[in-house]
Amino acid sequence: PADTPFLPHDLVAKLATLAHAGAPAVATTENRVQGVCALWPVGCLAALEDGIETGRYRSLWWTLGELRAERYHFEESGAFFNVNTKDQLAEAEMIVRETEGRG
Repeated sequence: PADTPFLPHDLVAKLATLAHAGAPAVATTENRVQGVCALWPVGCLAALEDGIETGRYRSLWWTLGELRAERYHFEESGAFFNVNTKDQLAEAEMIVRETEGRG
């Protein structure tokens, strides 16, 4: 996602350890599913197409549950900080400045 600037660099690699042909792998933090941060194997395509066509898959989170997505827990919830407003952008810029100051 383009609006989550602090995603873990190893996000895909960690999700890939769990994904298999029939099920996606999704990131979680503090009991929250980060639904748009998921790895969807090609093996899920037929089930996704069928679910969309029949109207069963109306929500990303419901679909992840239906396909029995594997969950990879990330301890650092700030890695999934979402920027949608000017205030959130200012906060993200402050985080970057603080991080650069420590490095």
